[in-house]
Amino acid sequence: MPDAAAIDASEQVADLNNVLLIADGGAILFVWQEPGIYEARVGFIDGSDAGHVLSLAKACDYMFLQTDAMQLLFMVPNVNLALERLCSEVGATYEFFRNQLWPTKDGVYNINFWAFRYDDWLRKSSRMLERGYEFAVRLAQEKIRLGQDEEMPRLETCLYRALGQLSAMIEGGQGEKGIILYNRFARFAGFPFVALVARNPLMIDFGDMLVQYKNGDFKGILVRQGLRA
Repeated sequence: MPDAAAIDASEQVADLNNVLLIADGGAILFVWQEPGIYEARVGFIDGSDAGHVLSLAKACDYMFLQTDAMQLLFMVPNVNLALERLCSEVGATYEFFRNQLWPTKDGVYNINFWAFRYDDWLRKSSRMLERGYEFAVRLAQEKIRLGQDEEMPRLETCLYRALGQLSAMIEGGQGEKGIILYNRFARFAGFPFVALVARNPLMIDFGDMLVQYKNGDFKGILVRQGLRA
C-alpha cells in the first residue's frame, strides 16, 4: 500500500484461524472475522496488474473451495487505486466508504469497503461450469459401468455450475459444505437433493446412484433405475 509502514503480521500468521497464501510478487492474508467471513489483506510488490488479478482470483477460489469462507471482505484506502481495480476485476462489490481513517505522510484518506460473496463468485466462475460438465460426464460413465444403459442427459447450465462447486469442494476437503450449498441451490431451483451417507470414506447419495470417494477419486457403488428424468 502507498505510504504504508512495515507491519509485523507474525501473530496473525501464527493464528490457525487465519489463512496466508503466497502469490507472485506478494501475499494475501485472510484474517478470520467470524464463521465463514474473512478480511483479506493484500500485499503485492511487483508484477503486472493482470498477474495480480489472477493471483487474487486464485486465492479467492481457494478460500471458497477449501475453507469455510462464504464472504471475503476488503478495506481499501482510496489512495490505493491498484487494489480498487483488483477488487472490481475479481468480482467483489463496493459496499460503502468511511471518512479519513487511513493516515499517510500526505494526509488522511478515506477507506472503501468491498465484499466478495460466495454466490457472486459462483455466478462468475466459468471454471465451475466446466468442472460441472466434467463431473456430470463421470457420473454418467459410472452409471453405464454399473449397468444403466442410457445416454447422458443434457443438463441445464445452472445445474452444471452447482455440480462443479460440489465436485471442487469435495476435492478440497469441504464435502459437507459443498453438499449444504448444493442442496440450498437445489431447493430453490427445484432439483433433487443429494445426501451425505458416510464421512470416512465419503459416500454421497445422488438419488439415482450411490457414490463413494476414496484416494482422491470416486466410483459408483449402486445405481437405481428410473428415479430421475
